[in-house]
Amino acid sequence: MKEKAICLDDDPLSLRLVEHLLKKRYEVLSCATVDAAVRAVQSHAVDLFLCDYHLGDSITGAQAWEILSENHGFNPVHRVLITSYPSPEIEEETMGIGFDRVFAKPLRREFQSYCLNLWIPPMNRPVAVG
Repeated sequence: MKEKAICLDDDPLSLRLVEHLLKKRYEVLSCATVDAAVRAVQSHAVDLFLCDYHLGDSITGAQAWEILSENHGFNPVHRVLITSYPSPEIEEETMGIGFDRVFAKPLRREFQSYCLNLWIPPMNRPVAVG
């Protein structure tokens, strides 16, 4: 059974790339909107949250995280921000609200290696007894 990850990004190419890079370990639930992410959070236990910083004109990844965590109790083990426009200000803001890492687009092997090698406590996942 694969672990689950939510990727919130308004760019369909980025969503497909994340799915491809992480498919060895995760079932990636791709969400193009915050509403889609809310629905995913409500129906799935998730180990990893990936989020773009610029989600269209009206919302940032930091704001989306606050909606998911404060309004819906979302608290995945790991949180990773991805952005096409990295800056010290974005990194400081997102690390200050609970993101673990920030990766610049285009996503490369460092991103893939980081995500595929995260430690996730076994108590989050059911164990098959046979």
